[in-house]
Amino acid sequence: MPKGYKDYKNTLLIIFIIVVFGGGILIYGWNRLHGRDLIKPPEFDLSVYEDTSWFTDKFEQVLGEPSSQTVGDSGAVEQKFAGEEQAAGYIYLKNSFRQATARATNDLIVAFLADFPDCGGLAVENLEAKDKIEVELPVLNREKILSLLKNTDEIASLETAAPPIWILTLREPIFFGGAAELLGKISPDIKIKTLFSENLEYIARVDYRPLKNPTVVLEKLKKEYSDVVLIK
Repeated sequence: MPKGYKDYKNTLLIIFIIVVFGGGILIYGWNRLHGRDLIKPPEFDLSVYEDTSWFTDKFEQVLGEPSSQTVGDSGAVEQKFAGEEQAAGYIYLKNSFRQATARATNDLIVAFLADFPDCGGLAVENLEAKDKIEVELPVLNREKILSLLKNTDEIASLETAAPPIWILTLREPIFFGGAAELLGKISPDIKIKTLFSENLEYIARVDYRPLKNPTVVLEKLKKEYSDVVLIK
């Protein structure tokens, strides 16, 4: 290799080293002059990542927020009835009494109770049916929908909670399916906001406390009908 080329190559290497190290020294000196020590490793505050509550809150909002039900939605809200939560003083009736409608269900329970002394006059409380529900009305055609709701025989009254929410008082309790069918005929855009319980183990109850001497009838129900009733 020619000597001149070798000297030229060494000169370029020296210049490169001077530029690199000189630039580094210049950058360090400039930062040192402004109070920054580049020799010390950077410090990061990772404590912000230790608190995951922001993620938990968002996750719970996504999974825990109950969604509105449109009247055409076939999937009703399901809530299992906890057996240990029944109140004392009631005869609870199992879901084997459940019929297609709340009225048919109540009629069957009334007919069942009529066979027992003094129980025929007791009122039946359907735990799956509602006689008052909240609905969300759409902006479009709202006036027309309100007019139709007011003129629906099954609806006793209509009042405003806070637009777009209205409260419907029904003439008799109905299941979610009945409410969805009723409102669906008026507008498929009506959203049912009230949560309906379905698939309960005990679907209705009867308050036996008004009975003067309930011991005999309760003992009979416990002994002969424990498969369909629960006495609390």
